[in-house]
Amino acid sequence: MPEGTIDDCVDEMPASSRKEHKTPVDTIANITYSLAVGGALDYACGLYPLGILASRASATAMNAATGGIYGRWREIVYRTVRPLETSGHARKSITMTVADLIAFNTFQVPLYGIGLAVGSFISEGHVNMEKVWTGMSFLASISPLIAPTLGWYTDGLRKLFIVKGAAHCTESDGTSSTTKF
Repeated sequence: MPEGTIDDCVDEMPASSRKEHKTPVDTIANITYSLAVGGALDYACGLYPLGILASRASATAMNAATGGIYGRWREIVYRTVRPLETSGHARKSITMTVADLIAFNTFQVPLYGIGLAVGSFISEGHVNMEKVWTGMSFLASISPLIAPTLGWYTDGLRKLFIVKGAAHCTESDGTSSTTKF
């Protein structure tokens, strides 16, 4: 068996192969993370069990449709805010966290609001805007915890499925698997 790491195997894979697997991996990551974390947030926002079920069902459908798009959006944000090559580890870590916060708050928070609206409509018969705004505000306020963990989880699944993480898709060495949005 050849020596090396999974990252070395990913680097040796053709870009087209890495690109093909990126969307389903990002979709799986968004769906599974959303089921666990989103259900807890729905409960904290005051949704009833039927509302939580409806919210998670609608969020799963939305994440199935947008998981790959969010992965590409995250890569675009990473490319926009990436640190200089000479930056130290701490600066790179901070920059990656900021990129995850920007990507999450501009994409996932509004998407979550739509899921809450659907959930409140199904459970209460109308869209309870107070619960929608409360949920979106709460999610944005805890995004410093949620956004990086979603990023780590997504990149962990990408690594498991031998796909480059978002931070590695910003490299300009010719092996990048970045896609245009």
